[in-house]
Amino acid sequence: MVKHARANHVDIRLRHRPNGFHVRVSDDGIGFDPLDAGPESPTTEGFGLFSIQERLSAIGGKFDIDSAPGRGTRITLIVPTNNPD
Repeated sequence: MVKHARANHVDIRLRHRPNGFHVRVSDDGIGFDPLDAGPESPTTEGFGLFSIQERLSAIGGKFDIDSAPGRGTRITLIVPTNNPD
């Protein structure tokens, strides 16, 4: 986030829910178009996010990006657990 987002504030929240861990990371940075962050992107900046998305998908998790140029970014991850306790 420091390198790419140029954010002044970052909020990280971690919660344990019955279906797994929910992680939300949001910032007030420059934002980006999520469609430009895939592996086919002309830059390598989006490959890290794509890699996280692929790994979560492989274990049944979920990954969501809410961002647009000029309005910051919010990324939500759901990491499933086998034990709801």
